[in-house]
Amino acid sequence: AEIDDWRHALHDATNNAVAADRVVAPPHRVQWIGLPRNARHHERLASVTVVVSAGGRLFYIVDEAPTASILLPPAWSLIARDAFSGVVLWRRRIAVWHTHLQPFRQGPPELARRLVATSDRIYVTLGLGKPVAAIDAATGKTLATYKGTDGTEEILHTGGVLYLVTAGAKASPDGPGKTLLAVDAAGGKILWRRDDVRPLRSSLAVGDGRAFYVDNRGLVALDAKTGKELWLAKRTVAMKRPGWSSPTVVVSGNVVLCADRQAAPASNLDESTGKQIAAWLAKEGPPGDLVACDAAT
Repeated sequence: AEIDDWRHALHDATNNAVAADRVVAPPHRVQWIGLPRNARHHERLASVTVVVSAGGRLFYIVDEAPTASILLPPAWSLIARDAFSGVVLWRRRIAVWHTHLQPFRQGPPELARRLVATSDRIYVTLGLGKPVAAIDAATGKTLATYKGTDGTEEILHTGGVLYLVTAGAKASPDGPGKTLLAVDAAGGKILWRRDDVRPLRSSLAVGDGRAFYVDNRGLVALDAKTGKELWLAKRTVAMKRPGWSSPTVVVSGNVVLCADRQAAPASNLDESTGKQIAAWLAKEGPPGDLVACDAAT
């Protein structure tokens, strides 16, 4: 009961990458070792895309192709292991994933946000451009495939609802358009959708009844139940950036924090109002700032 799950790439839908674990401590021994022992290449796309944990199981997406040459075709799989023994429970092949020849540290940062775990289900895209599938965590069998979720690029799950960023059909000078969806995880019903959004990669966060993301205008807050825009905290946002670069948005209580090495000095915001509470400007290193806002305003 004291061991916390790590259900998203950044722990949970708030992007607050801090576990509530009361057991973790400095390691004293190796409990088990599983293959692969080595990644395929240290200057190409990481062989392990993402690892999440729930219900005593580990789930991860990995390239299992031979390490002899990076020029060999990839062999991507979604694998489940017993977290305590390392025993492989099941494996699902993924035919098409991101190119394994992508240069090191070139992104895309949202790739790790396509797998989310709960104690009985995992939610994943079984390939690029594929819809979200719900898979039985114990057996690996597909339980449901959600209509209208093709091209999903990011998945967040909280309160029985999936919040998805999917590739949109429209483009503008500000970049490619995106669609933001809220989907009932149990039945697959689309609760709301917005086709007028352009969230920056990996900037979506959900907490305290609100969904937040960064676009070319600044930090945006939506009502998580309806998708209605509640407020906009204007910031200077660099839309042209390296492929690995994305803002950091974290929800904690009634505060939402936003940091971006590309941004001009701005704020941390109250969750309900978007009102700036404080700002911390980096005095050394790359230009950037950390902003906290009232999440309601």
